[in-house]
Amino acid sequence: MEEKLILNRFLLFFNILEITKYELSNLLNLKKQNINRLFDNYKCLTSHLFKLRELGCNLDWLYSGEGPIIIKNINGLKLIKTSNLINEDGNLISHIILNKIINWVISNYDSLESFATLTKNNEILEIKNKFEDYDYVISLDLFQLLQEYGCNIQWLFNSSNKIVTNQFANNLNGIKLKRNNILKEQFRNLKNIYQNNNNN
Repeated sequence: MEEKLILNRFLLFFNILEITKYELSNLLNLKKQNINRLFDNYKCLTSHLFKLRELGCNLDWLYSGEGPIIIKNINGLKLIKTSNLINEDGNLISHIILNKIINWVISNYDSLESFATLTKNNEILEIKNKFEDYDYVISLDLFQLLQEYGCNIQWLFNSSNKIVTNQFANNLNGIKLKRNNILKEQFRNLKNIYQNNNNN
């Protein structure tokens, strides 16, 4: 179980980097066909710890979940300076992501309450009151739950538009939500055309 938590924290760090898996494979001198192993194979990940630290990852945080995500080495300081998701101490600024989560859930599941009922998980209800709590850390469980229900986690972390990503995960729920969104958009367009024709 601990290995899975470490892999989840690594995924969080990767999303903060706002680079593609291909770019990461170059940075780690890893063959691009092996890059996915890094995300689901603990032993593969541990063989690249030195390079991850060079990229700014706090290995103490990676293993324990405690402390800042980013260390203040050369690459870490660049991340702190350029990412609006990281504060000057190297911690995740949760309220930016909280806002995106809340808007995504309401847009796709009507309300936080209906999402909590559907998923049988109340953490989504707690985040409404966490905007001013700069020490609040969004749990990895919530990120996993959102992904399972169709949210693209990389999109949540995409703050600078370096990588244009779809808000929907590439899983069954994400595909269903994306299709529903397209249908809603088409309906809105038809409704607008109908109203414009009736007004003329």
